[in-house]
Amino acid sequence: MFEVGSIRVIRFPLSQLGAAGRLRARAFPTNFGLLEDEASGAASVFMGDLLRRPLTIRQGVGSEIVVRPHDDGTVEIGGRTEIVETREYSVGPSG
Repeated sequence: MFEVGSIRVIRFPLSQLGAAGRLRARAFPTNFGLLEDEASGAASVFMGDLLRRPLTIRQGVGSEIVVRPHDDGTVEIGGRTEIVETREYSVGPSG
C-alpha cells in the first residue's frame, strides 16, 4: 500500500485486471468523515491515468464507472451510481 495525497492505494497485480479491463474497487476516505465513497470519480481518473487503458470499475452497492483515457493525456469518466445514504454538512464558519 502507498499514499497519493490523501488517497491510500493498494497494489495489485495487473494480471488480475483481465482482458476486459474490469475491476472492483473500494474507497474509504475516512479523513473526510466518510466510511466509504460509493463511487469515487477521482480515484477512477487516477486509475485510468495510471493504467492508460479503458476500464469498467464497480464500486460499492450499485455504482459502475466507465473510464476512457485519451491520447492527449486526459481521462474521461461516466457511468451510473446508486444513492445509499444522504447526509447534511455545514459549510462556512462555525458559531
